[in-house]
Amino acid sequence: MNRLKNNKLAIVTSGGGMACSYTSGVLKGLIKKYNLKKPDIVIGSSGSAGIISYYVAGQYDNMIRGWYELSSQKRKFVNPLRFWKIMDIDYLVDEIIQKKYPLNVDRIQNSKTKLMISATDYLKGRVKYFSNFHKYDIYKVIKASKSLPIAYNRKIKINKDLYCDSPISSSLSENLKKAVELGAKKIIAIHNTHPVTNIIFYGYKAWLSFQNKNFRNNHPRPLRYLKNVDFKAAVGPKVEIVSLKPELESSQQFISANRNQIKSTIKAGYQNAVRNKELEKLFS
Repeated sequence: MNRLKNNKLAIVTSGGGMACSYTSGVLKGLIKKYNLKKPDIVIGSSGSAGIISYYVAGQYDNMIRGWYELSSQKRKFVNPLRFWKIMDIDYLVDEIIQKKYPLNVDRIQNSKTKLMISATDYLKGRVKYFSNFHKYDIYKVIKASKSLPIAYNRKIKINKDLYCDSPISSSLSENLKKAVELGAKKIIAIHNTHPVTNIIFYGYKAWLSFQNKNFRNNHPRPLRYLKNVDFKAAVGPKVEIVSLKPELESSQQFISANRNQIKSTIKAGYQNAVRNKELEKLFS
């Protein structure tokens, strides 16, 4: 741990819908093996926004419980036949994160760890980062970060602006750049990969064509944010980075709330964290 003493350590995650259950497993492994509970910076978005909020609050069991709650009530949350709201983000945030397993908001706001959750400014098409060091409504921020185009079809108003999810605000690359901007010298990057189907790609491309000019100009190639990450370009040569991601063929589907898939994805994240040799070097 001495190597980390004079260097800011960041945990950075991507979005990825239900595939973000992988992040829960990784964080559980980091706590178990390295007792990593208070890094300097934690950045995440979309499907990982609630998980990292629980993590910074020290509510580690809730990082896992929420996923199993979704799997037990999966038709309330995910319903492909409910085309106007395929994923019910209101149910997820209002009923599960706020009521069933409420966040310790005071602990988040008073934490020494800088928590950053990203969303997309709907009118400008640019990424906005919300910090726990400012008095935002954390539940609104989480909901904005999760407000998927097409699947949820709502924008969330914070102060005077509207926000939603997008491939840019949920991308690992953008979140890594933010970590470096905040001074991170050591980064644990969690890439919640999931299969990019034609429905996801062409559905988002069609939705994008109806958005305002500023939004379209800032989302020229959405697919590149869903595939491989160029870590060198994102963080530069002076930052030490360890990347963790699940095997694509076994990773959790984007909108599936299948309990067995969720369980195996969480397990994969945990095992990757406790067995990763690069992490051992980072903490040696």
